[in-house]
Order: sequence, then C-alpha cells, then structure tokens
Amino acid sequence: MPISNADQTLHIRRVYRISKIVIYSLSVIAGLLILAAIYTELKIVASDPTYRIAKIVENISYSDLAKAYVFGAERLLEQGKVEEGMARLDLAVDKAPNNARVWLLKGRAYETLGNENQAVDSYRRALTLGLSGQEIEEAKRIVRRYEKKGEEEARIAQEQQRRKEQERQRQAEGQRRQAQEVQRQKAEVESQEEEETQHRQVARQQQTLEQVRQAAKRTLNVVDDVVFYEDFFEVSDGLLPKEWVGGTTLGVKKSQLRPGKRVLSPFQAGRHSFTIPNIVFPKDFRVEFEMINNSNCCEDLIFNIGNLSFGLHTNGDSWLGDGKFRILEYSRSNPQGLKWTGDVILVTLEKNGPVFKLFINQREIKMIRKENFSKPISISFSYAGDFGIYRIVVYKL
Repeated sequence: MPISNADQTLHIRRVYRISKIVIYSLSVIAGLLILAAIYTELKIVASDPTYRIAKIVENISYSDLAKAYVFGAERLLEQGKVEEGMARLDLAVDKAPNNARVWLLKGRAYETLGNENQAVDSYRRALTLGLSGQEIEEAKRIVRRYEKKGEEEARIAQEQQRRKEQERQRQAEGQRRQAQEVQRQKAEVESQEEEETQHRQVARQQQTLEQVRQAAKRTLNVVDDVVFYEDFFEVSDGLLPKEWVGGTTLGVKKSQLRPGKRVLSPFQAGRHSFTIPNIVFPKDFRVEFEMINNSNCCEDLIFNIGNLSFGLHTNGDSWLGDGKFRILEYSRSNPQGLKWTGDVILVTLEKNGPVFKLFINQREIKMIRKENFSKPISISFSYAGDFGIYRIVVYKL
C-alpha cells in the first residue's frame, strides 16, 4: 500500500526529534565528564603551585619549564621545605642542566642540609656556568669560606696525624728502651750466672784434680802432672763413673785376671761406646789407656780426642788422623809383632805442639803432624769386641 506524503512527513519529524534527544544526552554526559576532570585538576593545582605553573607551560620549551621549577623551588626553600625544594631543583636540572641559577639554589639547599662538599661543588658549577650580579660574589664568598675551612680542617688533621706519629714514636722509643733495659738486666743476670758457673767449674775442677791426684797415688809415682785419672776403684759394680755418657752395654766389675783391680767391660755382645766429658786438657798432653783385648776377632778400636781420631785394627788398616798403618800381631813367625789378644796392653797418645805420636806398650807405632787441632774437652771410645779397660789417665806435658 503506497505511503502518503503526510505519513512520510510525520515519520521524518519523529526521527528528527529522537536524534535531537540523543545528541543532547551525549552533550550532557560529555559536559559532566569535563567538569569532573576540571575539578580534579583544580585540587592538584591548589595543592602544588609548581605543578600549576608546569601544566600551564606544558607545551613550551625545556628552558622555560625549568624556570617554572626554579620558581617553585625558591618558594619552597623560603618556606623551609628544603627537601621538597631540592626535589624541584632536581627536576630543573633534568630540564636545564646548564642553568647557573639552578646550581646556585642547589648549593644553598645543600648548605642548609649540611652537605658541605656537595654545596661547594654546586657553587663551583654555578660559577662555571656563569652567574650575574651579587650572585657571583655570593658564590665566590661561600666557596672561599669552605675552602678555607677545608684547609683548616686539613691542617688540623695533619697536625693530629703528626702528634699521633710523635706519640707512636715516643711509645716505640719507650718500648725499645724498656726492651734494652730488660735485655741488659737479662745479660747481667746471665753474666753473673756464667761467672758463678765458671767459679763452680773451677772449684769443681780443682776438687776433681785433687781427687784425681789422690786416686793416682794408688798406682802412679808422679801425680803433679795428672789432669784426669780413672781406675774404677770407687765405681760400684755394674755402673759407669758419674757424668760419663753412653755405655749402656758396659759396667764395672772386679777383675778376674788382675786381682785387686777393677775393670770396665761389656756384659753383652755388640758395639760398645761411651764418652768422657768435661776434661780440662792442657795445651800438650799424653793420654794412656790400659786395657785388655779378650776377642780373637779383628774389629776396630776407635778413639776420638777433639777432632783427632785414631783406630787400631789387628791384621788390617789402622789409622792416626789421616795416616794409615798396620799392626802385626805376634806369632812364632813374627816374634816382633804385638801380643794383641789376651794380654794387657798400654795404648798411649802423646801431643807435643802439632806433633802426635801413638805408642802401644811404649813402642812408637805412628807419628803425624796436625796443624788445625782443636782443643778437646772429651774422649770418646768405641769397640765391637770383648775388652776390658783398667785405667785411663791424662797427663800434662
């Protein structure tokens, strides 16, 4: 059914009214949203003047924006809000790092906060970037003041360090003197002890020498030149003389071959050795060993007097120092040989100057010359056979 012109007109009018209503509603909603945004902005602006200025100049250059931050920072600093002002200055530095006034204000803020080093650095930066008018003199004055303060603090620190070093040196000197005094007292005590020890040793040596001479009277006609004597007469069975070293396989007993005498001999097989210490040897001397060899073996008999060694070996090489020789044992075919086994023999070492002579049964066996002989203080003896020692004597020549 065709639509009449009147109906078309009515329809168009209805659509037009609806469109007006929709547009009006959207406009009202948009207006309300704009009012809400304005209200929020006004609240922020009211609480932060710097923000207000920054929003106003939002679309202008960085330099102008920095000026806005600087303006706000100055107001905050005047109100005593230093930390908030410093925050604004940091924003200003970000926008305009070469602005001299920004660094001047940062110097003031740092100074207020007590950060002297950062304050001086900020003032110097401001002077470098170029200030004007009284601000130049202000920055220079403050920098000089802090520089003088720093110099004074450095001088004071240096003086304190110097005094500490003097005190350390004084204490070190005191400790050194105290240590020297302790060392001196110790040395004095040691010297006194050494002197007393020497006196005791001299007294003991004199006493020992007297005992030696008294003991030597039993068997010797001449006793004035005897400096050491031992015949084991006063040594208990199974023991060694006091102060002798070693000899754990040796002991004194009554002699079966020589009634009325005592003999030092081994009580088990093996190598036997001992040392007689603390003998006061004269410059020239004679040492006698009266002993018996009960062994048929050919082990060496070794004596050490100072740095001189001599050894006796039947049917083998014997020696005196560096000189070697041979001892021929007695036999029917060699009647001039030494009766080494089963008989008492007398071994004698004689020193006269650098010359050493070795005797067996008063017969000279070997002579050597030794220039580097050191003064002895002991006698050492070593043997691996069966032997017995009756007497050991040291004479002064």
